[in-house]
Amino acid sequence: MELLGGDLDVLVLNHIILLDLGVWTGSQDNVTLVDKVMKVNFQSYVHLASHALSHLEKTSGSIIVVSSLAGEFRLHSSLGAPVVVFLLFKVI
Repeated sequence: MELLGGDLDVLVLNHIILLDLGVWTGSQDNVTLVDKVMKVNFQSYVHLASHALSHLEKTSGSIIVVSSLAGEFRLHSSLGAPVVVFLLFKVI
């Protein structure tokens, strides 16, 4: 954060990876795909939140975790930024 020249007030975690696991056979491919899904949809949240925690404590900041499935819904590009700003200021 020091390199960016500011404080961290809010961390919004919202990302997703959807992979077709197919029929579960217990194969190495099945396990590899499940591992990739867990790394993106869970472990990355923990990793980012852990690194941001000390910065958020300084500012009494917040972490917002959005369901990873919500990342699959898209808004028209001209609505995206205003909607996010509205939601952030209404939620916080």
